[in-house]
Amino acid sequence: MGKKLNHYLLLFIIITAGLFLRLYHLDQESFWTDEAFSVHHASEKNIESVIQNVKITEGAPPGYYLLLHFWIKMFDDTEFSIRLLSAIFGTGSIIIMYALAAALFSPRTALLSSLFIATSMLQVLYSQEARMYIMFTFFSLLSTLLFAKIYLLEKEGKFSVVYYTAYIASMLLSFYTNYLALFLLVGYTFF
Repeated sequence: MGKKLNHYLLLFIIITAGLFLRLYHLDQESFWTDEAFSVHHASEKNIESVIQNVKITEGAPPGYYLLLHFWIKMFDDTEFSIRLLSAIFGTGSIIIMYALAAALFSPRTALLSSLFIATSMLQVLYSQEARMYIMFTFFSLLSTLLFAKIYLLEKEGKFSVVYYTAYIASMLLSFYTNYLALFLLVGYTFF
């Protein structure tokens, strides 16, 4: 019992450290050009305008911008508030990475994997930007986790409607965030 408690305590510390890194100086810098485009698109008065603007000027689907649109309406349009959405997805990615590594490997490997993603400079930077990158990371990791769960269940001759439904939903959300999700889908299909 004590070893398991220590394990989860370490995981809690890793997640907390990852959250701290993502929140540290979140609003210190002004929006840079691409972030300003994100805020501009998301600040449109209605959903149709958001979709139309994104279709014209961005090389990405409107998923992130629509979510940011509602986020701004619920909270605020300050640098901290807007970037907080990405920080939440970045922190969620730590948890998903842990679950993925735990499902495929060992608890120790899962802790190391979550530590690496929690402290990765690239992951922290993307978690502090008002762009779709970390949301795509989150949904890509989630779809990979669900794909792995489905694979492991099918190896045992079992089937789960819940996992399949969640996998399809996560792939759709991933694709609605970034068109690169097509490569994930092709890779999973070939696997």
